[in-house]
Amino acid sequence: MILKNKIGENHLTSVELNSNTNKKSNYAIKDLKISQFRNYENLELKLTSDPIILYGSNGSGKTNILEAISFLSPGRGLRKAKKIDIFPKYLNKLEIQNTAWGINANVQTPDGLVNVGSGYSIEKNIRTVKIDSSTTNQCELSNIFKISWITPQMLLLFHTSMSEKRRFVDRLVNYLDPNHVSYLYKFEKLLRERSKIITELRKEELWLETLEMNIVNLAILIMQNRNVLISEINKINADRKDRPSMDKNFPLIEIILEGETEEWFKKEGKVEFKKKLLNVLKQNRKNNIIFFPGPHKSVFRLKNIETNKEINFCSTGEQKIMLISLILIHSKLLEVFYNSPPILLLDDIVEHLDCNHKNAIFNVTSKYKSQCWFTATDFKYFDTYPGSINAISVDGLNKKLNFNKELVYA
Repeated sequence: MILKNKIGENHLTSVELNSNTNKKSNYAIKDLKISQFRNYENLELKLTSDPIILYGSNGSGKTNILEAISFLSPGRGLRKAKKIDIFPKYLNKLEIQNTAWGINANVQTPDGLVNVGSGYSIEKNIRTVKIDSSTTNQCELSNIFKISWITPQMLLLFHTSMSEKRRFVDRLVNYLDPNHVSYLYKFEKLLRERSKIITELRKEELWLETLEMNIVNLAILIMQNRNVLISEINKINADRKDRPSMDKNFPLIEIILEGETEEWFKKEGKVEFKKKLLNVLKQNRKNNIIFFPGPHKSVFRLKNIETNKEINFCSTGEQKIMLISLILIHSKLLEVFYNSPPILLLDDIVEHLDCNHKNAIFNVTSKYKSQCWFTATDFKYFDTYPGSINAISVDGLNKKLNFNKELVYA
């Protein structure tokens, strides 16, 4: 049965298929406003807690909506875009200088509705974040609710540099410890400072010893955090009864993070590891060698346990299924840590899956405790969805509503 709701306002369609009316989302976006963002001059959506299907032709702006939502979490969003590149293409340089893009949402949480906003103006050259009208920093967003996503571009991760793979792992870690990104930033900054002093042959032994002590302490924090993530994900994944209800259509996977310092840390423990790494840094410095083993050299691998194949040797379809499995298991881990899973943004994940895997994803998300967002070119891909959903035709959205152009996050 198809129930049309406010078609004239935002082309929101509520579709009930074997509806589970008792399902309640822990976290859900109930109202969303987007201003001067990509192809949207102004957009407003009224939503329910049920899964959201954004469907429409290629280039209509489906992923742009997901990207806007992703800016309600810390970081650079799901496309890792530069802030200035998000302004609509139809604005000239002068118009961009005098405007700003912004996102605002009323978010349902277990403690009630919270208003969250984020935006950027060139004039101020800062990304502004507000929670219930109070200006704050990005990190505070993750204290309200968490957002996780899967995009087609993430599949390229397994064919790119190891540094990109480490960044992916560290993004997953940061959900568990929001300080993790600051550890990485400080670690990399100290590495650059140490390298510069050694390269320039400056005699600053006492300062170098201080730098190296801080480098080693940060290395330990980074490695401990990564170990917690990997250990907990592998633990959930190893026991089928604790995995998300993805049944046998989704493979058992294992995350592996290895390297010279990982071996030292595992064999010798924290105290001896610290002494050993400090000694390596000292000896290399005396020989004017800036390089050394550490978490910045770690190797990340993802393996299908059942076939013993690493993800980069799997087909594109297998890679997609393994990635989906990993993100859903990570969401399960966040539920264990915080009692509520993140809002999920699933960009173009169902169109190229076979029926078994597609229905397995539908089974998981129909029972998921927070809101899920999907994109697709056609609503027909969801005709077997086993629960109530909200379908929004992006082709039919009015992307230039005539409401106040004041920043929507302000």
